[in-house]
Amino acid sequence: MATSDAFPSKPDIAWYDWDPYDLDPSMPLAAGLLTLPKSPVTKIPAVIRFLENPQSPFHLPGATYLRDHDAIHIILGRGLSLQDEAFVIGYTMGNDANLSGFDRHIYKVFSRLFFRKPFRFGEEHILVFDLAADIGMKHGKHNIHLLDHGASSETAIDRVRDCCGITCQLLLDWFELECAILPNTPTSRRLRRHIKGGRKSPQ
Repeated sequence: MATSDAFPSKPDIAWYDWDPYDLDPSMPLAAGLLTLPKSPVTKIPAVIRFLENPQSPFHLPGATYLRDHDAIHIILGRGLSLQDEAFVIGYTMGNDANLSGFDRHIYKVFSRLFFRKPFRFGEEHILVFDLAADIGMKHGKHNIHLLDHGASSETAIDRVRDCCGITCQLLLDWFELECAILPNTPTSRRLRRHIKGGRKSPQ
């Protein structure tokens, strides 16, 4: 059975409602990527590509191509809000063994001052970014940014997470840490829904 036949693709949902933590963990990563709703943003600004695209001569540690970045959203169980984005970028940068304190500072300065809306970070997003960078640095398996989503495309989401040293229990622990520092945002309420779900991991 083809992937597209086994799992639904391109659902008619708003980008802010997409929640990859709820995806069936036996779903192949490629099928998970097909559930991504269409983004209201049609072009990534040059300043972001300057820092985050691996082809940029000035890219920072953790830089990934867009499709690999989308795959990391699924692995980390994170949606598409700016708070989710702050966590995914922070984790990816922190998980790069080459990250320096200066790199981290540069990203925070650019994201606060030079990114335009809706990409610009506020103080709350910097808090999440720093939390995620710390988590990524301390996590045992490094360099999630080197994930080849093409090679992993037919691998089940839970197996890809295993390869990255990530379990749904860990994701819930990280959600809880984030809700403690940023308790009242719509994104944190979504994370708290998973936490309060009896910690019933889909794995």
